[in-house]
Amino acid sequence: MSLHIPRKENISQTLPSDPVKFYYVPFVRHFFLQRLRLVLKLLGQQKVERLLEIGCGSGIFLKELSTHCQRLHALDVHEALSAVRELSHIEGFSVYLTRSSVLELPYKEDSFDVVICASVLEHLHEVSKALQEIRRILKPGGKAIIGIPVENFIVHNALKFFYHWLPGARLEDEHVSFYSEIIPLIRKHFRVQKEHRFPFFVPLSLSWYYVCEATK
Repeated sequence: MSLHIPRKENISQTLPSDPVKFYYVPFVRHFFLQRLRLVLKLLGQQKVERLLEIGCGSGIFLKELSTHCQRLHALDVHEALSAVRELSHIEGFSVYLTRSSVLELPYKEDSFDVVICASVLEHLHEVSKALQEIRRILKPGGKAIIGIPVENFIVHNALKFFYHWLPGARLEDEHVSFYSEIIPLIRKHFRVQKEHRFPFFVPLSLSWYYVCEATK
C-alpha cells in the first residue's frame, strides 16, 4: 500500500516525545509506517468530505490524509502548529489546524465523516471522555479509526529503546493507559466494525499495534 510522507528535511519535531525521526530510520521506520498503513486500510479508497486527525504531531500523516478528503482538519495540544502549517505550504497540501485537546474538541456535533485518532488515547487518563467527544463530532454513519499500541514485554522494551533516543521524554509519563483498558471503552461508546493488528498472525496480546474502525 502506497503511503506518502513529507520529505525529511521539511518536517520538524514538535515535542520531546514526538517520534518523527524514527519514520526516516532504516528498519525502524517499518514499524512506525505500518501503524499508518493499518489506518489507511480501514480508511479505504473512497474520498470523504470532512476528515479530522486528532493528535497530528509533526504532521507526518497529513500529506497522505489530504488525498482522502475534500477538507482536512487536524488538531493537537502542542505549541508548534506553526511548523506544521509551514510543512503544509512546502509540501503543497491544505489543512485547517487547531490547537486544542481531544477532551474538549472545538467542533459542532456531527461535523466529520471520518475521525482518526492514532497513538493518542494511551497518553490520556480520561479515555472515556475523549471517546465521548469523538463520538459527539462524528456524523451519523461516519467512522472513527482508532489506533493504540499493545502493551506486552516486546512492545514495552521496544518503546523503552525508542524513548532512550527521545531526550526529555519518559515512557512512564507518556503512556498512562493501556490497550486492555482502552479497547473495552471503545466498544462501550461505539460499534466496532473492523479490527486489525500488527503483526496479524499473532494473538492480540502478543501483537504490537491495534487499529479499529468504529461507528456511532
